[in-house]
Amino acid sequence: MKKQSIERVDNYLSKKEKSGKKLLFFEEIGNRNTSRDQMRENLINALIKNGWKITDKKK
Repeated sequence: MKKQSIERVDNYLSKKEKSGKKLLFFEEIGNRNTSRDQMRENLINALIKNGWKITDKKK
């Protein structure tokens, strides 16, 4: 059985950059104290900011 490990986000991002992979975007949308609705809004705003087009904005 293969053992999986959890690594820090900054380690993960630096490892991807060193291997030559381009990161499209990485933004924090919330933490454990952020409500689900607020995380959803933050995610939608981050996607729009990075060029995505949202067609269905129902809440």
